Amino acid sequence: HIKVRNGVLNQVTEMTIPFKIEAPWYRSVSAYIIYSIALILCIYFIVVLNTQRLKSLNIKLEGVIKQRTAVIAEQVDLLEHQKKEITDSINYAKGIQDSILPEIKDIQEVWKDTFVFFQPKDIVSGDFYWYKKISEHEFLIACADCTGHGVPGAMVSLMCSNLLRKVILEEKCDDPGLVLDKVSKDLLIRLDGQDETVNDGMD
Repeated sequence: HIKVRNGVLNQVTEMTIPFKIEAPWYRSVSAYIIYSIALILCIYFIVVLNTQRLKSLNIKLEGVIKQRTAVIAEQVDLLEHQKKEITDSINYAKGIQDSILPEIKDIQEVWKDTFVFFQPKDIVSGDFYWYKKISEHEFLIACADCTGHGVPGAMVSLMCSNLLRKVILEEKCDDPGLVLDKVSKDLLIRLDGQDETVNDGMD
């Protein structure tokens, strides 16, 4: 609203000029729309980048897992192969140990109702039985339990079986007490080369 005075005519003129003050451009509706679109685009690009990063990380992890799995599978195959070789060796040793055991039919020629229950704890063991007929009415039979289980016990049982055979058949000793004494002494002599104290034996 404007008032104008004319000094000559002494007149006052009033005038109204309408106007409107608009908001700056960065506070306009168009600006807010642009801001919203820009924010959405930023969020979208952040999500896309994170998704690509996670996919890349997953691919790397899958590669590492496949590599580790291949290594584990190779080690499992190696262990299974080694286990098979060890088991085959022990089974072969069982065949050797079984070969020193007397035939049950030889014992049944003297004792017809005799049976043998032989069930080792492991594939091979320190247990064995021994039989030899020395005359028409005499025979020697032994049921022995050697020190140790498994392979160590089987090795001691082979030694003790051979010593029984040596003392009885080669040295012609048929007295049970003397046989056990000779076997014990011979076993100590054979094991005397060990650095540690010898605790191996046969019951």
